[in-house]
Amino acid sequence: MFRTLGLAALAWATATHADPLPICAQPEVIQLVDEGIARQVPGSVREPGAVAQVPTDDPRIVRCGVRFSTPFLDTDHFGYAVQFRPGVYEYDVRVGRNALFVSAANLRQ
Repeated sequence: MFRTLGLAALAWATATHADPLPICAQPEVIQLVDEGIARQVPGSVREPGAVAQVPTDDPRIVRCGVRFSTPFLDTDHFGYAVQFRPGVYEYDVRVGRNALFVSAANLRQ
């Protein structure tokens, strides 16, 4: 009886407990990243789900990166069709006691 209840409780906990998002993909962090990309490269769009996270020597800091696309026109090669140039937006996130701190970013296109 108790074994059945224990297995049922374990199955319920597993089904209801979703894996936590990585620190770099937290909604608050992504909102700041979107604002930074829009400020530095107007008209660009972040690719959803393209978030990378790498640990650093300091366990409180992680290095993050997202991909984005910037629309451009090259009428000599492509006519008037809009093309997209990929880029990477890199940033650091430091975990504080009650907050996440996003550092200034490095933009590569």
